[in-house]
Amino acid sequence: MDESRYAVNTGDSSHHHKASNGSLGRYKVSTWHWKALLFFAIALRAAVAFHPYSGERTPPMYGDYEAQRHWMEITLNLPAKDWYKDTSDNNLSYWGLDYPPLSAYASFATGWFVSLVDPAAVALHDSRGYETQTSRAAMRLSVVVTDLLVFFPSLLACVYVVYKKSKPGSSFSCWCECGSELFRSAAFCLSLPALLLVDHAHFQYNNVSLGLFLAALTCFVKEHDVLGSAFFCAAIYFKHMLMYYALAIFAFLVSRMFRLYKGRGAMAAGLYAAKILATIITISCLIFAPWLMDGELLRGMLVRLFPISRGLYEDKVANVWCSVSVLFKVNRWLAGKSLFLFCAIITLLASLPFCVGVSLQPSPTRLLLATFGCSLSAYLFSFQVHEKQILIPLTPIAALHGRYPVLSTWMSIAAAFSLFPLLLREGSASAYAASIAIHVVTAISTPPKFMGFGGHTRRERQFMQWFVLGNATVAVVLNFVLIFGRPPASAPDIFVLLNTAFAGMHFVLIYVVSVFLVFTA
Repeated sequence: MDESRYAVNTGDSSHHHKASNGSLGRYKVSTWHWKALLFFAIALRAAVAFHPYSGERTPPMYGDYEAQRHWMEITLNLPAKDWYKDTSDNNLSYWGLDYPPLSAYASFATGWFVSLVDPAAVALHDSRGYETQTSRAAMRLSVVVTDLLVFFPSLLACVYVVYKKSKPGSSFSCWCECGSELFRSAAFCLSLPALLLVDHAHFQYNNVSLGLFLAALTCFVKEHDVLGSAFFCAAIYFKHMLMYYALAIFAFLVSRMFRLYKGRGAMAAGLYAAKILATIITISCLIFAPWLMDGELLRGMLVRLFPISRGLYEDKVANVWCSVSVLFKVNRWLAGKSLFLFCAIITLLASLPFCVGVSLQPSPTRLLLATFGCSLSAYLFSFQVHEKQILIPLTPIAALHGRYPVLSTWMSIAAAFSLFPLLLREGSASAYAASIAIHVVTAISTPPKFMGFGGHTRRERQFMQWFVLGNATVAVVLNFVLIFGRPPASAPDIFVLLNTAFAGMHFVLIYVVSVFLVFTA
């Protein structure tokens, strides 16, 4: 295979700890290690699942757990044309379906599974607020099963292709293993507190959309761009917020097309673009087939998917607009379409460095950095953001833990911290503390050089240590203030805002660091 065709390389060998023969420190990574890691990942999820879910025993609307259960009820009992339509059997004011069709199909599949265990849990009309130990176990188990079927294999495949490097003088398809990085990165990603807590405590299925995204990255790295485009479309059609990645993916594929044009001419480049476009159209038609022939139904679905009327952000979120709202409320100066356009322009400008970086020299590392940077830009500056969307930028940088362990650990802890107000409100504070502690142990159980402290001067190492210690202390204090403090009546949300603003400050710092990295990777 002609490597120059795509100009892809894995580089970065100077940035990571070298390991020979797949060693982990001085120990060999064996089949036993992988089996233990799988057991560890499942045990973590099972432990978190014993904690309360969103809206547990809080009628009349309950929470996200009830939303997911209700979508199973609707998709299992009604024809597809009525899933997004307000009818006597589907009252959209009660957790109306607002995710794309692939997510609805998944609700149908999981609903069928739940109906085998407890049919009453998905009975039309009669199952609202249905909460039994049996149905809870079935719902919780469905998330673990989707982890095993989608997220786990996609994650392992992604880190596998990223942490292999070409032998000198060989083709891109000839690799030598970096087992140490691979195992550490897999262990790190499988213990991400934010993902564990949102999917297995709060209750969602982010693992499916993120798994499909990781499968797309795997295909792009392996130069299977048509298949990668299909997986990426599927990821967006499961959860449309994954469009946060779209600018980076677009820049990466356009860069490959131009390199193909320079190397093999306009015909090859045109055929490449046509195949990807045909794939996108085909996947879109297949997934949206029940609604394509009825323009009114399709418009109704799009209104459900893009509810601009909901406002700039939901609840208290650790992005720029919410963090500065104490001093300056941008939605008082702009509203409606003007505010939407303003946020879109700022997000585009913030994403531009990552698009340029991955276009100039596309590589697996830069692709992950670019998807991370563009999605973090969208989280910080875009319109209609909620706190759980931090999982979108978290996933690609977590997959780069073997290359950037300090940055990925920093991002992971900040992401979990930003979710604390939500988790505290739902009664999962103990799960939050325990999962972070386990994750930190997983992240630091590596040689000092691997953790990024080797190769620095003594003064630089001291600065990093004091930075970590100081910010960890502030984070703990802010958490305790939120738990035990009594806010003034004039500012009831002040302690929540302090928590989210502190997390937002870290996200801005991480954004600045990642801009530098995408050009120097």
